[in-house]
Amino acid sequence: MTADLISTKEAMRLLGVGSTTIKRWADEGVLPSIRTVGGHRRFNRSMVTQFIRQGLIKEREFKLLDEWLNLISSENDIQIIANKIAEAKAGAPDWYQVAEFLGQVVSRIGERWEEDDIGIAEEHLISRRFQRAMEMVTISIHIPEKSPTCLLSTLSGERHTLGLALAQLCMRGAGYETFWVGADTPPDSLCKLIEKLKPNVVILSASSWSTDRNFLLKSCQFISTTCRKLNTELGLGGTGAWPENPDYAHRCESFKDLKKL
Repeated sequence: MTADLISTKEAMRLLGVGSTTIKRWADEGVLPSIRTVGGHRRFNRSMVTQFIRQGLIKEREFKLLDEWLNLISSENDIQIIANKIAEAKAGAPDWYQVAEFLGQVVSRIGERWEEDDIGIAEEHLISRRFQRAMEMVTISIHIPEKSPTCLLSTLSGERHTLGLALAQLCMRGAGYETFWVGADTPPDSLCKLIEKLKPNVVILSASSWSTDRNFLLKSCQFISTTCRKLNTELGLGGTGAWPENPDYAHRCESFKDLKKL
């Protein structure tokens, strides 16, 4: 990497935005980026600086996200939040695009916590309400019989599942019957379930709190052996410390990448 190229995390720090926002800007060409051989984004430092200097980070980005945050954190019935999510789909061609935006809402929840605008208990409450609303929308999507199947899980020590819930929404919207395993699942137990259910796709999610690169690497290698045997596709999502070039797995850095999978 040349001195003038910076990582997504460094660009996020300079711009003061979450990962979903900066990835969307890159996808839309608002903030140009390049890809490394391993598929990771790199940004030109001078262009990021110019982006800041020209004031291109609009307050409306945060205003819209905070409107959603206020809706989720209010005492509204969960169904109202679910209806709002369904309305978002009405203006989008598929659930992947909706998930990209809702991912920004998730990032904004984390940012508000980091900024001490909300406490950890409130953050947990908001996140749970949001996930329950997503679950209501997810189960309302009709799936035909004999549809392909997808298993979704996080690994040991990972309890953040909002990103995984968005991935489930995308897969249901794409016509997959989904098996929700959820949080904190040991790799050996997960492999036994994969062998039993024989899903077409397995999606694992790891948040930025999953920093043990060695554990994620070994887990990925272990699980991929089972997936390879069953001819099951393996997708790795979230901002955790996944291996850069995983063996027999697809690194999904966005819901757009998940759609390709």
